Amino acid sequence: MDFRELLSWRIGQAMHKHPELTHRDWAQLWGCGAATVSRIRTGRCVPSVERLCRIADALDVSVDWLCGRTS
Repeated sequence: MDFRELLSWRIGQAMHKHPELTHRDWAQLWGCGAATVSRIRTGRCVPSVERLCRIADALDVSVDWLCGRTS
């Protein structure tokens, strides 16, 4: 599994813990548009470091976990 696949898979796993939130909700929390959430979620783009930190905070996980540095 390459980095993009791992990142998108882990983001998806963390998002599934909050089924009440929509892509629009995540977009607001991450500071981006819903289309960007979809591109990140499917691995079509990799977020900037700043956005990655916002994503980790919103998902209540560490950046290291999202990037596959911890299990």
